[in-house]
Amino acid sequence: MPLRSPFAIVLCSAALYASAAEPALPEWAAYLRRPDADFDLARAALLIGREEYPNTNLEAATAKLDAWGERLRKDLTQSGTVSGKLDTLRTFLFEAEGFQLPERDDAAAFLLGEVLERKRGNCLGLSVLCLALADRAGLQLHGVPVPNRLSGPGHLLVRFDDGTTRLNFDPTERGAAHSDAHYTALFKLRDDDLKRGYILNNATPKQIVNLLLVNLAAARIEDSRAAQALPLLEQAMLLQPEYAPAHQNLGMARLKLGDPLGALEAFERALKLQPGLTGARLGLAEVALNAKDSTRALELIQAVLDEEPEHPQALALLANLHLVTADYRQAVTILKRLVETAPKDVHARTNLGAAYRHAGDFPDAESAYRAAIELDPKLADAHFGLAETLRAVGQLDEAARAYARALELDPDHAPTRLSQAQHALTAGKWPEAEVAFRSALKGKPNDLETLRGLVEVQLRQGKLKDADLTVTEALKVQPKHIALGLLAGEVKLKANQPAEALRIYETLRPHAPAEWEIPILQRIAIAQGKLGRHAEALKLARQLLEANGDDIVALRIAASACEGLRNGPQAIAIYRKLLELNPEDTAAKQALARLGAK
Repeated sequence: MPLRSPFAIVLCSAALYASAAEPALPEWAAYLRRPDADFDLARAALLIGREEYPNTNLEAATAKLDAWGERLRKDLTQSGTVSGKLDTLRTFLFEAEGFQLPERDDAAAFLLGEVLERKRGNCLGLSVLCLALADRAGLQLHGVPVPNRLSGPGHLLVRFDDGTTRLNFDPTERGAAHSDAHYTALFKLRDDDLKRGYILNNATPKQIVNLLLVNLAAARIEDSRAAQALPLLEQAMLLQPEYAPAHQNLGMARLKLGDPLGALEAFERALKLQPGLTGARLGLAEVALNAKDSTRALELIQAVLDEEPEHPQALALLANLHLVTADYRQAVTILKRLVETAPKDVHARTNLGAAYRHAGDFPDAESAYRAAIELDPKLADAHFGLAETLRAVGQLDEAARAYARALELDPDHAPTRLSQAQHALTAGKWPEAEVAFRSALKGKPNDLETLRGLVEVQLRQGKLKDADLTVTEALKVQPKHIALGLLAGEVKLKANQPAEALRIYETLRPHAPAEWEIPILQRIAIAQGKLGRHAEALKLARQLLEANGDDIVALRIAASACEGLRNGPQAIAIYRKLLELNPEDTAAKQALARLGAK
């Protein structure tokens, strides 16, 4: 049974938990700080498992491991050779105690307490069990990680190694003793992979704990609990800073939490550590897609498909790209292909429903969503898509029930709450829209679209202080987020705080990519004008007009600055230029009338 794929699921720059004034560490995280000589892998694994399954009885689990370890120690005294000792371990686990592979590859399949309770585990769960027993029985076993070079799940086995004899033991194959070459071929490893020193080598107990943390974080991200994945990934990166999948999963978590810049940083770090890492490349593609850079997104997706033509996440992202670019039929074609190859993939069916819905093919959309719900009745996304489809065809009562079901399953389901908010916004129901936007932010914190909507309804209600607080708090989380910073500046301008707006813009500018230079300069010029610094505003406007003589925003700034400098003729000339570009420009007409010109 393979390890959970890191991409199936996303650098901390601050010193984590460094200050004594900060909250105390959870017990599991504090235990990881112990020196290696005083570190018990089983204890660490049980503490981490209790984080996910609070009812785990640590004392009972530890007592069971101790008793089994003593039994195994006695049995091993009857085994002479290394092969004989491993046969004894095999008999103990799979015959005497009856351990099996899991029915479902979820967190319970690798968290030690649950593995002991259910007597089922995947490669990670069974290997940790083997290592825990070996520690107690005096058997020299080591965990051996085998990541997949491409996108598939990796693997973990154990190895007897006393410095003289090395023999692999694969718990997922009842102790099969495959050679290293077998795993090199199976997971398509290259020489440069093996040179990194970690793959197919003996891992330390804390490196095994790192795998537990990264996989548990992945499970939480899959389960829409990205915020709860972050502490796990922070600790994983303290244990093993150079482990690329941890940074990759951090990127996925940040992306789901609406932090594209944090995601970008994490994905780029992962690729620096492990060039070609598939999940990180697709993560960057998703960041590009969200930023509406379809060219870059396509380039990254295609690079993965060139290596793995049937890669499901790459195909799903490609379909999403076609949705974003309104090529709905192409999106349908790709998603139908995904559904055919993986008929039980509920997310592929949900995405197919979305593609049909955007294409206006509502009967097929409804069919796809209902098929997804049949596979997983608890998938809020499918109920939301069904609701949107039913609403589009006028079945409002059924749509209302589907929306309600989505929220029953996930009270802060961001798409449903956003839909509610947009409908309320259109109807002018500002308080109702504000409540819905706030709820959507719980499901998708720091999402720019949702923040914009919340700020808009707050401004429409005259709640300038609330709008200011909304963007200020968001900026604390993402201080270098350009679009968020621009939104914060807009709020400051509306609140008649141009100096604060200017400070925000000037803070953003040194970190901004080239494509943001013009929007930021425009806003700096506007803020300068509102501060009465008309000469500086005019200077910036002229700089912008050198790049584009038809820049409407720059022309407006220049005209206003000329008025402020009492240069009426120049202001009139610029307003006339604005009318040439847009004969219906009411503001320009009013300005000309104000200046006594036609």
